[in-house]
Amino acid sequence: MAWTRAQARAKQQTQQSASYSILDDPSQQISPSEDTKTSENTETFENPETPDNIEEPENLAMPESPVTPVNTTTPMPANADSVPSPVVQKADDRLYSLYSFLSLKEYLARVRSVERLLETGSEGWEIELPQIQRKYQSLRVRLVPWIISFVNENVGDLSDENMNLIIASLEGYCVKKDWATLKEQVPHVAYARLGALFAEALINKFIMEKVFSNPFWYLDGKSGLTDPREDESFSTKLHYLYHRFFNTNPTFATLWKQQTHRLATSTVIDQADGDLSFGQENADRLKARAPFLVDEILASEPLCLLLKKPLEEAKVSLRRNHLIIFFEQASDMMHLCEAYLGGHFEIQHLPELGSSYKCDSDYMTYLAYGQESSSDVSTFDGCEILLVVRPGIVYSHTVAGIASDYDSISNIVEKATVLLAERNEAMQSTGKRKADSLEQNSGSRSVDIDEGRVDPKALKQTHLGGTASGRKVLVRTGLDA
Repeated sequence: MAWTRAQARAKQQTQQSASYSILDDPSQQISPSEDTKTSENTETFENPETPDNIEEPENLAMPESPVTPVNTTTPMPANADSVPSPVVQKADDRLYSLYSFLSLKEYLARVRSVERLLETGSEGWEIELPQIQRKYQSLRVRLVPWIISFVNENVGDLSDENMNLIIASLEGYCVKKDWATLKEQVPHVAYARLGALFAEALINKFIMEKVFSNPFWYLDGKSGLTDPREDESFSTKLHYLYHRFFNTNPTFATLWKQQTHRLATSTVIDQADGDLSFGQENADRLKARAPFLVDEILASEPLCLLLKKPLEEAKVSLRRNHLIIFFEQASDMMHLCEAYLGGHFEIQHLPELGSSYKCDSDYMTYLAYGQESSSDVSTFDGCEILLVVRPGIVYSHTVAGIASDYDSISNIVEKATVLLAERNEAMQSTGKRKADSLEQNSGSRSVDIDEGRVDPKALKQTHLGGTASGRKVLVRTGLDA
């Protein structure tokens, strides 16, 4: 019997749906009875009755049914359960879309080859984050006796004008307030040694700017072995190039920077099996700059205002020599972070930390200036930060290990140490309520200090929010400061 157009179209759509259902859903089971099931659930048109008001078209050709593609090379197993479903595959058999043309064995071989490439020459550069943190803590402890010996702790003899000059020189480290206002907020115990705190902040700021912020400063930039002149702008240009690389691909850029430092400072056979003279030359240059940096900061007016004077000539020489040793170790510390640890340097001072103290932050700790200040950390939550005595040091976008579940790692080398404003009664009451709340919910927050933690605020503080959006980032705190 002839077919109506509507009936023919319905028949065609039904057959198309049945033919392509397996192609559209790879996880659908296939069994020999599939055709039977399809016919049972589909309307048949063998003897349709034509309504009286519809004319039957003449010689209406039946449309050809689409043919389901058949895999002629691999026979379909009789047992449908043996057909693998990509949706429910085990982790070991998971296919990666970029390398879906590879078998699992071929993919693992490629991963191992990349791993060998990255680890080539890295045998002599192995160090763990806690080791670096301990070395940095030893460095800052070394500065303490120098400050005690050569800095006036009491600033009472300095004029308001001089104090305002010191405050202005600590841009990003000290709140922007005039001295008359600031001194009223400084806790009484801290005020007695405020000169030492300002001096330490000035020295740390100088080191961050001169040593850590541009890590290529030890390279001479010569055009050849016989070139007697050094290009003083070379390190700045190279650092600019790194930032362009970083904006293009953060992970590869940090790898490039780390390998550049390693190639430039290899001094033992475990680090490189070639000519080590270039590495030794640069290792010497890392220390050779320290005397010039010391002379520069000792001549700066803000620090001069805080130094004890007059001093005998022998003590003046002693003051300089001891500070040179400190700057040499600071240069070594920078090289340790850049070449051994690797990553993108991020300094944590007022712009990143914010104006108030956060007791649950992984990036700052407050300066304890009395028994009361060390009794309960949470009571200081929300206190205004007056001075960043020691900035925080973070290296982000460090490449994770080959077996890691994270895309990159953010290593906290040093927490920022801040001086907080005197608490008023309202602040103490608020802090007490928050302390009680934290105590009641002490089980809700657990931090593994060896592995760190991830939270949106932490990612924002280390500038990972934009560059690592949608990526799993491990924030490692390591040791407690």
